[in-house]
Order: sequence, then C-alpha cells, then structure tokens
Amino acid sequence: MQQNARLAEKSKALELASTFPEINLGYFNQSLIGNQTVNGQDVFYQINDRFQGFSIGVGIPLTFFSNSAKIKAMELEKEA
Repeated sequence: MQQNARLAEKSKALELASTFPEINLGYFNQSLIGNQTVNGQDVFYQINDRFQGFSIGVGIPLTFFSNSAKIKAMELEKEA
C-alpha cells in the first residue's frame, strides 16, 4: 500500500510538472562556402565567413485545466 501511495505521489508530481511552461534556448554557428545569391547578386563566401544566430521560445501547455482535474484525482488516489 505504501508503494502504491509513493507511485501515486510521483505520478502526481509528473503531471504537475507537465503544466509548467517550457523554455527553449538555441544557438547556431555555421559557415557557407561558395557562391550565394544575396539581394540579387552573387557573393562568394569563404570558410572563415561565419554566420551566427540564436532562438528563444516559450511553450505554454494548452491542456492546463484538464491536467488540474487529473492532478486532483491523483491526490485522492494517493489518500485512498
């Protein structure tokens, strides 16, 4: 019974964690070698011409309210 209660508690914690927003950070660094068309003109890029960028994103779960009912049910299951 104690093991089932611990399992229910961990399941509840997992479900609760899925309701939080997800933050994504990314960075890239690459080189393009050869001719590339930029604004209608051909430009030659060498190996030491580097292009860099980054991205930031936030993922907000759309199922927040349905998860709250699951979390409450898991709490009741743990108490039982």
